Amino acid sequence: MDVTLRVIFLLCLCQLISPTAATPSDSKLEKCSWCPSCYCKDESVYTNGSYLLLVNCTDAGLTSVPTNIPSNTTVLTLNGNNITKIGPRSFEHLSKLLYLDLSKTGLTSLHSETFAGLGNLRTLELNGNKIRYKIKCIPDGVFAELKSLTRLNLQQNFSADDVEPKEQYPTKALSNLNFLEELLIDGLQNRTFANHMEKMKRLTSLTLNGFNGRCSVKSIDPKMFKFCKRINVFHILPNLLSVNLSGNFLENAFRNDLQGEIFKNQAKLEFLDISDNKIRTLPQKFFTGLKRLMKLCISNNFLLTFDVKINHMNWLTWLDISNNLLVTIATSTRETLLTLSHDTEHDLSVNLQNNKLVCSCSYIRFVKQFSEMTQHFRRLKSYTCKYESGVTKDLAYAKTIYETLQKDCADYKVTIITITSLSFLLVLVVVGSCIIYRYRWKLRYLYYSAKMRHRGYTPVDSSNDDTTEFAYDVFISYSDSNRRFVKNVLVPELEAKRHHVRVMDHMRDFIPGNFVVDNFYLIFKNEKFKKDHDFS
Repeated sequence: MDVTLRVIFLLCLCQLISPTAATPSDSKLEKCSWCPSCYCKDESVYTNGSYLLLVNCTDAGLTSVPTNIPSNTTVLTLNGNNITKIGPRSFEHLSKLLYLDLSKTGLTSLHSETFAGLGNLRTLELNGNKIRYKIKCIPDGVFAELKSLTRLNLQQNFSADDVEPKEQYPTKALSNLNFLEELLIDGLQNRTFANHMEKMKRLTSLTLNGFNGRCSVKSIDPKMFKFCKRINVFHILPNLLSVNLSGNFLENAFRNDLQGEIFKNQAKLEFLDISDNKIRTLPQKFFTGLKRLMKLCISNNFLLTFDVKINHMNWLTWLDISNNLLVTIATSTRETLLTLSHDTEHDLSVNLQNNKLVCSCSYIRFVKQFSEMTQHFRRLKSYTCKYESGVTKDLAYAKTIYETLQKDCADYKVTIITITSLSFLLVLVVVGSCIIYRYRWKLRYLYYSAKMRHRGYTPVDSSNDDTTEFAYDVFISYSDSNRRFVKNVLVPELEAKRHHVRVMDHMRDFIPGNFVVDNFYLIFKNEKFKKDHDFS
């Protein structure tokens, strides 16, 4: 049978959880004839025979369980007494008992046969006592005869860190409760649920918490569920409908869950509460596995912005991010909320109370989208946003604020564009000047080269040797390592022995002080170079 699970983790959140078992009506009770300290009421008429006799011995000053309780009792409350010890088979004759409350009685241990004969018991309240999670206090077979039990409260009255070294979850004792649907138990840090818990197939609600303390669980540890072979503890419960992790210190665990592994397999989850966990930021993919989530509470944290993917949450109807430090909500998240707000099938409600929202030109789109979905914000009249000048305005008038910002930001944009353009132009001029200066000689060479190419080739006219004769016949280019060869061998060979070839040697013939480019230009273009300059 596929049982839908509704598991609630309340790690370190101390709050009262009222019994969910059906209790008889609150009609007038009369003192029991067999025990003047207790009150009795025949409930058979009001419950169509589901409940017979109600016996209320709350705060009756009892030190032991009365021995003469009528056998037709179906509800027995002994809470608030001083019953520190209960002997074996104390309830054996109460075979019709459905509800037994032994909370806040000072119990320190249970006998292996304490609940013998209670085969029809459905609810057992043992919270608020001093029962240690040890075999000698909770024997392995103590719940063996409770074949019909659906609710068990084992939360004890200890301080948060009062956990003895040998204490462990009483999983072997609990493994006998095959029909258990709801288990309330203290949260012990670094303790595991052993393999015996796998037998509890019908478990639909698990609360790890102590009413008066024992809230020592500060992180979700995979070892907490030893029989879980996967990394994440929630993988063992893929049919969860409700998870409450409020009032813990899980910020570090959440912040490092970059791929959304914690809730990856919670496709059926409808309610998630991670409020008051000191959260400063959440990864974008943190909620990716929550496809059917309807209610999400992230209140009372330290979020500066809300930038997570929720575009897959088509069923979302309630989002509580109140009491954070939000300045704005990320664009993509706002777009999703705006889309969901237009969905008439799901009436979305958002709580943004007590945040640090800002009304400025930088966040004008946020103000605009806020004004388009004001009807979806819970307690809108309490929302405020702050201008850059420090003035605070009520976001109930978001439309007016947006119109004002439009006018103010228009002038602001012109100023910003002008300053940006001038700054860009200035940077461009400075960079351009630096580039020109850095490559000034190359640019000059390119200029002359282009100029020469533009004018084209000038043919040599030998008709007038006095005006068209070139100064040199050849120019020799060489490195310094070849200087001796050029000076002592090559030049004399060309000039003296080979028809008096006119050689241009830059070491000898360049005009001192001139740029190299200028010398080249004069050599190749000025026919009177030799006649105008005496190199002797």
